[in-house]
Order: sequence, then C-alpha cells, then structure tokens
Amino acid sequence: MRNVLSTKILTKDQRRAIPSDQYQLVEYDAIHVELIDINTNQTADYHIFTSKNAVRGFLKANLQSRPCFCVGSKTKQFLEENGQKVVKSAKNAQELARFIEKNHKNTSFLFFRGNRSRKELPTILTTAGIALAEIEVYKTELIHKKFEQQFDSLLFFSPSGVESFCSMNSMGIATAYCIGTTTAEKALVYTKNVCVAKHPTIEDVIKLLTIPDQLGTDRGYYTKLN
Repeated sequence: MRNVLSTKILTKDQRRAIPSDQYQLVEYDAIHVELIDINTNQTADYHIFTSKNAVRGFLKANLQSRPCFCVGSKTKQFLEENGQKVVKSAKNAQELARFIEKNHKNTSFLFFRGNRSRKELPTILTTAGIALAEIEVYKTELIHKKFEQQFDSLLFFSPSGVESFCSMNSMGIATAYCIGTTTAEKALVYTKNVCVAKHPTIEDVIKLLTIPDQLGTDRGYYTKLN
C-alpha cells in the first residue's frame, strides 16, 4: 500500500480513479483562492487567462468580453462554457507568449492574473514590444500544514501548492507528480524525483500516479524530470 498526498481536495470521480486497494489517499487544500473586486475601464484587443481562477475573477467583474488566449484545456473549456471565444490555447504560459510574439505583434492584450502569477508571459510580451496591461483578479494564500507521516507520492497542481507543502514538510524520497512544467520546475527545487503530466489536468496527474512506469512512457502520459 502506497501513501499518497493530494494537495487539492479531489472530486468523487477523481478519487475513484485511485485504486483504494493500492493507495492510501490523504487530501487537503494547500492553497486558498479569493476573488478580488475590481473596477477598471481598461480595454484591449484580446484577453489572456492562464487559469480558471483568473476566468472566475473576470466573470465576477462583469467586464466586456474580448476574444481570448489561454493556458490549458480546462481553462479553454471553462471560457467557452461561459460564452467566451477562445482564439488559441497552449500547454503553458511560455508557449502561449511565444505564439503571441510571433503572430500578434501589433495588437493589445489584457492579462487577468493572480497575485502569485509567474512572470514569463508578461516578460516575453513586453520585451517584444507588445502592448500588455495586467489586472489582478484573485489572491492565492498558502495554507501551511505539517504532516507527521511520510508519503510515497505527492500530487501537485500549482507552483504555489508545492511552496505551501514544502514550507512545513520535506518531500523526502517521495515522487512529485505535477500538473504542468511550471509546477514541476518548482518541485525540482526540493527533489529530483519529479514527473509531469502530458496534459495539464487533474485527471492526467492521477493517470501519472496509477499507470505503471513501464507503460507510462509508451502511452505518453508523462515525462520524467530528474
């Protein structure tokens, strides 16, 4: 029986995908997200979102819609479910920024983000001379919790989740299973035992955990980073 810690409370369906006869699952929310009330008259040709939380903040503000660029299939799906037109989605912020740099140099963008958002995307775009304004629409708070037991596997869904867990705990010999490359890069600060899901979804992180190593590479579910 392997001890597994998820740094996010899973849904019933996600929990069922982790066989209870093979894994002892512990769950907690490593971060807390709070939407911010905003009032802005800023406009642009396009909007950029790198998370569903940013979309939630935008929708709460009831701002005028624009065609969107986003990171992740779940963010794209959430935007479309809420009536937003998605022009382009990418696996990570750097890939999206490079696409915009190459194809949309003469347009303007509003980037809806959180207080702990990484700087790759705005750095790439502003360095390229692309008009970009940033609006903070949510705040992420780290939830510090100490665990006495050791885990064989750790499931991470954001760089902030990694930082939150590691503020009170050591990864030890556990393998970190990460939702994307930016989360994996953060985990590599604390351990060399890191794997990253091919697609940035919670379901793919669970596949990463439950599919044997010898099958994972062949099926393309993950890349090992160590």
